[in-house]
Amino acid sequence: MASDSTPKPRRLWRWLVYLALALFFLGAAGTTTIYALSSSRLNQHYDVNPRPVFIPDDDPREIARGKYLARTLMGCVDCHGENFAGRVVVDDPAIGLMAGPNLTRGKGSRTKDYTDIDWVRAIRHGVARDGHALVLMPATDFNGFGDDDLGAVIAFLKQLPPVDNETPPISVGPLARALILAGEIKLSAELIDHEAERPITPPPGPTREYGKVLANVCSGCHGFTFSGGKIPGAPPEWPAARNITPDKATGIGTYTFEDFKRVLREGKRKNGDTLSEVMPYKLYKDMSEDDITALWLYLKTLEPKAAGGR
Repeated sequence: MASDSTPKPRRLWRWLVYLALALFFLGAAGTTTIYALSSSRLNQHYDVNPRPVFIPDDDPREIARGKYLARTLMGCVDCHGENFAGRVVVDDPAIGLMAGPNLTRGKGSRTKDYTDIDWVRAIRHGVARDGHALVLMPATDFNGFGDDDLGAVIAFLKQLPPVDNETPPISVGPLARALILAGEIKLSAELIDHEAERPITPPPGPTREYGKVLANVCSGCHGFTFSGGKIPGAPPEWPAARNITPDKATGIGTYTFEDFKRVLREGKRKNGDTLSEVMPYKLYKDMSEDDITALWLYLKTLEPKAAGGR
């Protein structure tokens, strides 16, 4: 009987090479598929024609209100920088390169030719003037704000002094693309009903009703049930968002109003621990007493949830 003259170590090595090549081509095919399918989502066109909003361009009081909203409540500086000229927010090979664009009229501006309707479409709907989704824009956080608040914000942004700053285009990485396909990351433009009638928005004040409007800003990290958990698409080193429902074991069920205010004003939990700076408490330290009260009144009415359900 003839024997196989190929030494066993060489045969094993050959099969390992074949396996590695097979895995490489399968991985390449999978990556290509993920890229193609996610690109169809990222490049989807949205035909959004928003209802006009009055912009109080010549009203100093309303512009000051817009500044407060943009800097403190909406947290626009988190992505667009202290001077609103844009900055890199995430630079991670798996997640991608995410930069908030320059909102001033300086060199590198993405908005210097915006009309009032373009601003409304971007902030309220998360859609650019050419109809594509704004990947980094958390429009679901802002969609609930009323026309007066939105108009004030736009008036403030339009009068920003020009700052020259070129920000890189957004590039979505392989992990973020996979999470988009898995439904773990959803673009604001996908979640918002662009044809819905605008609800009657309560006026600003220390009320539960206006607190519900403000709480939309919290949902981007804490989830739509406000129970917290890992933030989809965030860098892996970011901590999970905390539970801010009235659950006594893992949420704010044992907090007093003063405890809650200290979280926002000082970045301190009830036990004295300092919050991670992923939580933008340094912005919220300037929240008015009325707005803190409104948010507190709304959160205390939520159904208690166990932590992590988002």
